[in-house]
Amino acid sequence: MQKTLLILLALTVSCGFKQSPAQHEFKFLWTAGWSTDGTYIAVGSDNGKLVILNGSHLSIVKSFSFDSMTIPSVAWHPTQNLLAFSAYPHNRKPETQTLQILNMETGKLMELGKYGGRGLDWSPDGSKLALGRDSFISIFSIDGKKIRDIRHPSGRSLFSVSWHPTKNLIAAADDDVRLFDTETGEEIRSVKISNINKAILCVRWHPSGNFFATGDYGHEGETEPSYLKFFSEEGEHLLTLTGSKGPYRGMEWNKDGTKLATASDSLRIWSMNGELLVTANNGMSDIWGIDWNNDMLVTGGWENSVSIWSDKGRLLNSR
Repeated sequence: MQKTLLILLALTVSCGFKQSPAQHEFKFLWTAGWSTDGTYIAVGSDNGKLVILNGSHLSIVKSFSFDSMTIPSVAWHPTQNLLAFSAYPHNRKPETQTLQILNMETGKLMELGKYGGRGLDWSPDGSKLALGRDSFISIFSIDGKKIRDIRHPSGRSLFSVSWHPTKNLIAAADDDVRLFDTETGEEIRSVKISNINKAILCVRWHPSGNFFATGDYGHEGETEPSYLKFFSEEGEHLLTLTGSKGPYRGMEWNKDGTKLATASDSLRIWSMNGELLVTANNGMSDIWGIDWNNDMLVTGGWENSVSIWSDKGRLLNSR
């Protein structure tokens, strides 16, 4: 079953969108997410493919194509088989980007608007969806209505957003992490992650809500390596971890918060105290998308590879 997703996708029929000959021959998956009930895995690529896979044997359930687009983020609803995803064009023209919700029960797509961005997260109760985009965090209701825009003072693209597990508080990352009240839009605080400007590609609250983790891009030549860092809600620096040979592009806590999985040059699993438990790579180069399903993980990376792992780093399935 060691086939690339790229080859398999070429055999599928795209649903609802016509895919013209690609001008960009990109070959990696930006994002991977496991549905809450474990039934489905969603992956999005830089060649405009959104693919829903069976969560057990990785057969293709649905496939959508968006011409000359990147699918940078997917987010499954915490209790329903609803998938939120964003897509933006390679030329970055705002009129063709899109934010949508796919209902897996009906097969229908609902467009929330012409919005695109990397950061995407549901509120813990699933009533709201947050999108981190250029200059704004946009909050939507589950039925697709925009509730508010929260202006981010950096004016830049936001790489990642994470909703606090118990509060109306959201963390947004660019070259720092800022915390905002999702009800008022007020900025609560700004947390400086590094003394030099470098992109913070991912931020995730611990399930306890007591602290959050960040992963950054680092600098070429290892003048400033990639760091994994923990900070309290008050902005106190708790821990710095190293070990990755590439940027930390994604991270997710398991359900009980005992383990943090990170995506970079390899899959790594850390304890909540910062102990490195697992380093694993199936030879498919860098990893981008990552998500948990109980004691298993899914990763997506170069050559459109999708892999399922145990929490001990054993490769269980791949395509």
